[in-house]
Amino acid sequence: MHFSKDIRDRSSLAHEDIGGLNFIRPSDHYIYRQHYREGLRSHIMEVLLRADVRRETRGEMVNGIRVFPRARPVKMLRLFRRRFDSLEEVGDEIRRFKLAAACLGKELIAHSNEFIVEYTVDGAGHLMLCGLQEFVCGEVFDPWLPMTVAGLRRMLDAMHAGQERREEAVRRAVVRARVQAAKLVAGTRRLILEASMVPDLAGVGNLILMPDGSIKLVDINNICDIAPGDDIRLDDHGYPSADKAVEVVALLERHLLQRPPDASDPIYDRFLTAERVRRVRRLARRCRFTSYPG
Repeated sequence: MHFSKDIRDRSSLAHEDIGGLNFIRPSDHYIYRQHYREGLRSHIMEVLLRADVRRETRGEMVNGIRVFPRARPVKMLRLFRRRFDSLEEVGDEIRRFKLAAACLGKELIAHSNEFIVEYTVDGAGHLMLCGLQEFVCGEVFDPWLPMTVAGLRRMLDAMHAGQERREEAVRRAVVRARVQAAKLVAGTRRLILEASMVPDLAGVGNLILMPDGSIKLVDINNICDIAPGDDIRLDDHGYPSADKAVEVVALLERHLLQRPPDASDPIYDRFLTAERVRRVRRLARRCRFTSYPG
């Protein structure tokens, strides 16, 4: 992606880019650092305490050994790339997120405070949607593996390595993760049936598993519309996110909840026919973004 003064066109940003924005208040307390995951629809910046970054780079002595603790974000700053022509369009984007949060439940979505700013570039003002999102500390939960109960247990066991009462902590975390997965399935089904929308569960890294077994959706920028009938709707990057999200729901039911999806279910009967799955797979393979499965 070529260099541009407009940050929405940039492939990456640095602390100086964020500090130079007209809507960011100067502060000596925070440092902004690009998150390792590149956002397709937004820049994702870590908001770090300057003191924590200093310890990370200079190190500190612990029991006579110099260690370099990784600075942990206090928040995640999202700057949406999408161009909005009116406040109504911005409001619709926020409404979709709130609707998804209501159906899934707040415990399954990373909490985010959305705000609208006037972004000035080349002397012109533009509407920009931003969000200050909670930092979710955990590991990528990839349902495409597929994630079985045994695989989940191994993942959580590694996350609890070296801790006291490890087996007990892992056992509780596995139970909680399965409960969370059941809620995710139920909430997603409710959103599909009541609003003809589905959250983007398909992108690798969109779901995070926390050590206590909590599962959270961290990519809130793509609440997908479902096309009527047999049409397969593509998102703004040409990927069949809605259909792939339904596949994820079916995978969670089969492998983690250990209940085979009911073929007569109205959602699966529509989305998971052999012919439709083949069409979706062909469309997915045309997508150039590697963060999505083919």
